Amino acid sequence: MKTAVTIGKFDGFHRGHRRLLEALQAYKALHADTEGVVIRLETHKEGILSAEEQEELTSAYGVDRLIRLPFQPSLAVLTPEEFVKHYLVEELSASYVAVGSDFRFGRDRKGDTAVLDSLGKKYGFETQIVEKETEEGREISSSWIRSLLAEGDVEKAEKLLGQPYRIAGIIEHGAHLGTSLGFPTLNILPPAGKLLPRFGAYRSRIFLQENWYQGLTNVGRKPTVYEGLSPLSETYVFGLDRDCYGERAVIELGSFIRPEKRFSSVEELRMQLERDREEALKS
Repeated sequence: MKTAVTIGKFDGFHRGHRRLLEALQAYKALHADTEGVVIRLETHKEGILSAEEQEELTSAYGVDRLIRLPFQPSLAVLTPEEFVKHYLVEELSASYVAVGSDFRFGRDRKGDTAVLDSLGKKYGFETQIVEKETEEGREISSSWIRSLLAEGDVEKAEKLLGQPYRIAGIIEHGAHLGTSLGFPTLNILPPAGKLLPRFGAYRSRIFLQENWYQGLTNVGRKPTVYEGLSPLSETYVFGLDRDCYGERAVIELGSFIRPEKRFSSVEELRMQLERDREEALKS
C-alpha cells in the first residue's frame, strides 16, 4: 500500500505540527487507499505530550501509524538520499511527503526542503512544504512551549499547543495526608518521559467517570513531608465525595497559583491549602 508521510520531531504536536497533520489528512481524503504515517524523530528530551497522548492525537487526525525513530548513530550517518531511499521509498512506498519549511535531515543536516523535493521527483513521490504557524508574530516552537511550562504559564502554553496541558493516569493510593488535613486528593504518577511544568499549585479541570469537575492541583515532590519523592500530581476535586482509586482521570491544568515550597509544619501547609482553595474558587 502507498503511504502519505509527514516527518518531524513533533515534540508536543503543537499548532504548527498540526498543520502537517492537517495536510496529511487532506491528502488522504483524496486518496482513500493511502495509509497515513507520521515519523517522529525522537530525541532524549522528555515529551511535552506523553506517548499515549501522541497516539490519541495522531489517531484523531486519521493517522494509521506513528513511527518513533530514535536518534542513533546508524541514522546520523545516512546521507539525505540514503534516508529517503531506505525509509520513504523502500520501507514505506511513500507517494506523498509533507514537512515543515525548516525541515533538515541526513548526515550533518545537509538535506533541506529543496533536496527533499528533488529526491521526490527522482523517486516518484509528491512533496508539500508547510509554512510555520505563528502566534503574536512569533513562530510557534517546542522550545517556546517548554520555556512557558518551566515558568508555570500553562495557559499560554495551551494557546500554542492547541489543547490544554494534561496529566492523565490511574488514581493511586497515597499516604492519605491530604485526607487528614481536610483535602482528600486524587494522586496520579505522571507518565514516564512526560515533561512537567513548574512545580506548584494550579487551578484545574478534572475529567472523571464521564464528568467534568473543578479543582486544585499540586504538581511536585511534597517537600514538607517527604524527601526525594518522584514528582506527583495531587488534585483536590471540588464537590467530589467518593473514593476513586483505580479509576482513570484526566487533569487539565489552568492558571498558576503559587510555587511549591517547604512549610515549617503540617499545620502551616494546611493553612496554605485553605488559601489555595479560596484562590482556585475565584475563577
